[in-house]
Amino acid sequence: MASTDLIRVASMRCSSLRHAFFTGAAITLLALSSAQSQRPTRDHYTPSIGLLGGATLDALQSDGVATYEQKPGFSAGAFLNVPLGFGLSLEPQLHYWSMRSLVTGGVPANARTRNFLDDATVGFVSAPLLLKVHLGRFAALAVGGQLDYPLRVADVPNYWTTDSVATANISAVGGVELFPHSRVVLYGRYTMGVTDLNKTNGITPVSGVRLQSIQAGIKIRVLGRRVPADRDGDGLPDKNDKCPTAVGVSKYQGCPIPDTDKDGVLDDVDNCPQEPGPSTNGGCTPPPVVLDGDNDGVPDATDKCPLVAGASATGGCPDSDGDGYEDAVDKCPKAAGVAVPRGCPRLTAFRPSDVTFDVGTARLTPAGRAELDKVTAYLVMFPSVSAEFVGHTDNIGPIDANIGLSVRRAEAARDFIGLQGIALERLTIRGEGGRRPATSNSTREGRLLNRRIEVILR
Repeated sequence: MASTDLIRVASMRCSSLRHAFFTGAAITLLALSSAQSQRPTRDHYTPSIGLLGGATLDALQSDGVATYEQKPGFSAGAFLNVPLGFGLSLEPQLHYWSMRSLVTGGVPANARTRNFLDDATVGFVSAPLLLKVHLGRFAALAVGGQLDYPLRVADVPNYWTTDSVATANISAVGGVELFPHSRVVLYGRYTMGVTDLNKTNGITPVSGVRLQSIQAGIKIRVLGRRVPADRDGDGLPDKNDKCPTAVGVSKYQGCPIPDTDKDGVLDDVDNCPQEPGPSTNGGCTPPPVVLDGDNDGVPDATDKCPLVAGASATGGCPDSDGDGYEDAVDKCPKAAGVAVPRGCPRLTAFRPSDVTFDVGTARLTPAGRAELDKVTAYLVMFPSVSAEFVGHTDNIGPIDANIGLSVRRAEAARDFIGLQGIALERLTIRGEGGRRPATSNSTREGRLLNRRIEVILR
């Protein structure tokens, strides 16, 4: 065949393919517009896009006496599914289909005449357009038509070419799908050609050759999701909507905001939802009287100190330092503090590991006494605070000996503070030995940090 003829045939096939593509796109857009315009009166699915692939069992059918053997092949491609509502969807597909053919009976081949597509492999680009009828969530029937365009023909010994096969072939398609709304769908279908594939104009005695294929495979949905029904369009699915036909709010489980007392003021803004009243009074009549004897903004009904002005954070009781603890329970009402000690400031700049002793003894070093002076100053400033001294050691030595040493060191710290004028009734002790290390004892630095006197303020 001349190069100009090849160009002409290729141009005709591209023109046919473009026509089929734009036709399918137009039908899909119309279906998509129809699906989007429907009210969500039932659970439905958005348009979905995915991939498909499977195995085929092909055997050409002939009106003549030739018989074709069934041969395996494959197909792979993509699909777009557009829901139409009421259990219907439209699904255009585009896939590549490789078909093998072999004549096993009928007209014998000879040197001058060769049976049509005998011992050949034909590759088609196929464009099915399927209407799917969904039988619930577990199965769907698919029927429609299919256009097949031959891309390549390979036989032995290159007797047939794409010019021997009809450019555009029409087939009828029917099949079934399992779990059609799942991410992975199983499908099976039967394809029967309507168009005669043979364009040899009598070169071969085989006539009326049509496609025939059984396909089985899987479809994988990449995009698309299920949308629950929402008949009133209020954003709450019908299955969770107590008023599925009336626009409502989630607070009332999909029902409109009620007006219990029928006064025209909705309950959400009605200060007296059980008693009718004008909107100017917040739905109450007469206006509610709020008593606040100390004028602190906290109504007497909830004011724990109704005769003394206070803060709302403390239930209407005074909080002089504004730390959230009313003066009556604040151990340091003039200084903002924290929970422990209750309402008093933290003991800052104190380092438990800096309270040091002579090695193996309970004798405070000058540095240790200097560190304890910080505790003394704090207890002098806040006389309502008590302190517990907890002694700790490293893990060197027997456990019982370490506990005894930690107790004696805690006593030494307490006694030192007591000599500074702090009442011993405010001071308690406890020894933990090496049972509660602050860090690892595996290094010298860690053991130094574990030898400490902690001060717990109460």
